[in-house]
Amino acid sequence: MAEREALPEALLDTLYRVASDPDTWEELVDALPETALDPRSLDRDLQRGIEIARRVSSRPASPAPARATLRLDARLAVQALGGQAADLMGAIAVGRRLPMADEDSEHALRLAMDRAGRTGTAVIMFRLAGIDGPLVGRLSAEPAGVMLSFSRTETGDAADALGLTPAEARLVGALSDADGLKGAADQLGVSVNTARNQLASIFEKLGVRSQADLARLVGEVARHERPAPGADADPWPRRETMILRDGRRLAYRVYGDGSAARSVMTFHDGLGSSLVPLETGPIARQAGLRVISAERPGFGGSDPLRDYSLETVAADMEELRDRLALAEPALVGLLAGAAPMLATAARFGARARKAVILSGRPPREPRDAGGNPLLRFRASMVRHPRLAQAAFAILGTRISPKAVERMLRRAGKGSPGDLALLAEHPEIAAFLSRSALEALEGGGSGPAAELAISGAAPSFHLAGVSAPLEVFHGEEDALSPLGLLQAYLGDRPYALTVYPGIGQLMALRHWGAILAGL
Repeated sequence: MAEREALPEALLDTLYRVASDPDTWEELVDALPETALDPRSLDRDLQRGIEIARRVSSRPASPAPARATLRLDARLAVQALGGQAADLMGAIAVGRRLPMADEDSEHALRLAMDRAGRTGTAVIMFRLAGIDGPLVGRLSAEPAGVMLSFSRTETGDAADALGLTPAEARLVGALSDADGLKGAADQLGVSVNTARNQLASIFEKLGVRSQADLARLVGEVARHERPAPGADADPWPRRETMILRDGRRLAYRVYGDGSAARSVMTFHDGLGSSLVPLETGPIARQAGLRVISAERPGFGGSDPLRDYSLETVAADMEELRDRLALAEPALVGLLAGAAPMLATAARFGARARKAVILSGRPPREPRDAGGNPLLRFRASMVRHPRLAQAAFAILGTRISPKAVERMLRRAGKGSPGDLALLAEHPEIAAFLSRSALEALEGGGSGPAAELAISGAAPSFHLAGVSAPLEVFHGEEDALSPLGLLQAYLGDRPYALTVYPGIGQLMALRHWGAILAGL
């Protein structure tokens, strides 16, 4: 029994060790049982961490800065004001919406409100219009909304603003770079017990309950403290947003001719965002196309969805189509994006011009992953959805172009064409890294939810797809075997193009030609 109770803690530690190192993916897979973990054992592990935090004596706090306090409803409308920081109140008024400085701050606040609703409290760094510099705040859940208490970050030091001691701040930094708590302790030259006690204190101060929650918070802080290099000269279009009928935010990018009558809607991979190759804009403009790349719920700038389903994704895409007045768009699904694309095609019916699958995976994950480490990793996350979001949250703090290149090289050993393309175009790793980082901005809830439903049979019917179907695949693709997709499509007629000398990266090599033909 003791061994069973220790399993979740060991698994979470393993997640940190393997998050960005594909050479050790098998370690995680081997650590996971063949059947789903008992959620109660995971809960016991989290509760042990909380209990430790309660027993740790906090160091004397430094004098607190003046704070502003307000109550918010679900629409971010201010219901009540309080506090002693008059300089923070100028742009805030009861009955009006809280004036957020930018979309990232609003998105982070909504995620923190959701977190507070689930755990009782949450910490956030954000910006308000008319106030210089980032603000640090704590949210507490209330029956009619949340209470937000915040102050200015005078020094610009996030660790100080969050109330962390220098030792605790060093531990947070080490956890982002080292292999788990033991690795962080070794890096800092302290005992594991000391690091564990410091981590418990950090949990208590920040209102988080796990290292995955801590990783998400660190990611939010990093976005406020370190703007992306070259952000002012970003070659990709700026993300746009719309508010759906249920109040959620949907993020998307528009490429090509924004007024073109012919349109394309793309569906990203399971660890992707609204980023598509840079050549999309010029090719789309030349072809007279408007390309809409949307982010599904819980991916990037789109708000998460509690009851994630392919049908809900399709409904979101229908609302986006109608809002943008897209007549009969072509639908394009890449890799794991094939399943939501097909669900959307079924919902659109005759209002979809064509449905295109690029290196597609069928809606249900295969049970036999063979010896490929990436497929084994995905299959393990499908069996253990409670660990999937933790894995994605951790990955979001450690992913980099170098890590992506290692993953691609490890996963693509069976495709000489993929390896040659990576050597010829090293910018591919940077593009995929940025796309993955954008996908994980919200902590990985979308990718985790999508993996969870891929363990079950799809609830939509392929027979409902009336649009002409086209399939493009790489001959060397071992990660998305063509046979599995063909078995799923069955007798459904489709046009098939198989490109020789390329595998999983087929869409990147041939995207221009495919797009021009839409």
